[in-house]
Amino acid sequence: MNNQIFPLSALPEELVLYIIKELDNQSLSLLGLTCKWLYRICRVELLHIAKRIGRPEQRFFDKLDVRIMEDHDVRSGMTEEDYADELWNPENFAEEPFSGAVERGAYDSVKFFLEAGLSANTFNLHRITMLHAAVGAGHVDIVRLLLENGADVTLTIRGGLTPLDKVCDAPASTQRELARLLLEAGSKVKFMESLLLAIFRTEGHALLLQMLIEKNDLNLHTWRNRDSGFTALHLAAEIDGANEAGDKASAVKCVLHHAPELLNEFGSQYPWDEPQTALIGAIRSGSQANGVCLIERGITLAVNHDRNTPRYDALEQLNQAAFRRKPDVIRALLARPEMTAYGSLDWNPEIESEIIASMLGQLFKGDGTLIRQSVEVMKLLVEGRHFPHDARLINSCGSITKDKRRKTDRENCEVMLELLEKAMPSEHPQ
Repeated sequence: MNNQIFPLSALPEELVLYIIKELDNQSLSLLGLTCKWLYRICRVELLHIAKRIGRPEQRFFDKLDVRIMEDHDVRSGMTEEDYADELWNPENFAEEPFSGAVERGAYDSVKFFLEAGLSANTFNLHRITMLHAAVGAGHVDIVRLLLENGADVTLTIRGGLTPLDKVCDAPASTQRELARLLLEAGSKVKFMESLLLAIFRTEGHALLLQMLIEKNDLNLHTWRNRDSGFTALHLAAEIDGANEAGDKASAVKCVLHHAPELLNEFGSQYPWDEPQTALIGAIRSGSQANGVCLIERGITLAVNHDRNTPRYDALEQLNQAAFRRKPDVIRALLARPEMTAYGSLDWNPEIESEIIASMLGQLFKGDGTLIRQSVEVMKLLVEGRHFPHDARLINSCGSITKDKRRKTDRENCEVMLELLEKAMPSEHPQ
């Protein structure tokens, strides 16, 4: 035909159908995309093909013994070693278009496979259900589609992981909506700690926490991550959990709203750790807003269960805040009653003087941004205050200052050294 393209649409419909049936699957799929008219003719045949090729033949699953067990867990009846050997055996390789479409987020393809008759509870040879795969990849629209088509949220993988557990693997921007969809669908969670950490990072943590409580999935008053472990407040305190209004202490406030008694609760992340309050985590790894919120709400400043004096514990907390250059936390601590008369000459027994010397001396260490932050912290700690003269500390800080190679670092250290010398004069006026 002189290399001209012959239009199939010009043929009688019966003849087109005959041609279609003689084509292989790939050619047929390509033809289905050429024009809407042809797609309407091909649709029924395409649906049959999609159902046939969307999932590997049952013999592949039988060989790997992958199935839904009585406890609703999708797994293999083989040992892990035997399963891995069989899975990676080239003879057991099979294409999984439906699973691939879910993982890639190909919404239209997933919808077509479902229309073709494939179950929303389909699982692949890797023992992953389509719902778990969609949640882990963060495909909110596909998760919604699978749920609308009857995806079973009670199915688990890898010995108990629920679809809600997989929210933790999803991109952060999708976790809020994924958690909401799954909670509404009745999905449970096996690893509450991981889910709470994910929820506290989302802007919608208040709603999601409320849903967990209302569905009796979480009792904030009694839940601990391990025996005598962290409470939900410990977890919230370590996260910059801003809400829609930008309140970075929102997650902490949300937990305390439901369980105010957790404020002074001690707990340890691991059995071998020293029990601590949520304030320790807020100072060490959380936001300043969390630390300030806890301090202003009257959390105990006790470092652990040891019976130290309130003043000693307050100094230890101040030391930690200074070490991490957290000026807002320092201001909040200095406003507490335990710190009354801090920086006066009658408030410096020997053991407390050692803590103060360590706290102030560490501010001279580091360079660049750290030293710039140290200047603000030093002003908060010593400006307008008086401490016993400590020649060893002043000489040590002076030596560190002289050894600074960068001019800006040396100048910042000189500012701090001047503040320190003024707060620790060799002779105090009577």
